[in-house]
Amino acid sequence: MSFSDHLRKLAKPVWDAQLTHPFVVALGEGILPERKFKYYILQDARFLGDLARVFAAAAQKAFHHRARMNSLASAGRYSTDAERQAIAA
Repeated sequence: MSFSDHLRKLAKPVWDAQLTHPFVVALGEGILPERKFKYYILQDARFLGDLARVFAAAAQKAFHHRARMNSLASAGRYSTDAERQAIAA
């Protein structure tokens, strides 16, 4: 068994629980109350803002590795841009 397969096997109960969580099921079925969806989007936006700051801090610490820095900066921009587009849609 590969290392990845081993990790998938260990994570399967958690993965399955996420897919059957009432929030995820209601979202997928289109019956999630708007109030809960708005709260989720606001929390997700906060998370992505923090994630962008983490990427920026990591990029700053890796200043002597330009390729790594550019990659981290791009990942941060991509994350926040994707979220903004999702909110605007």
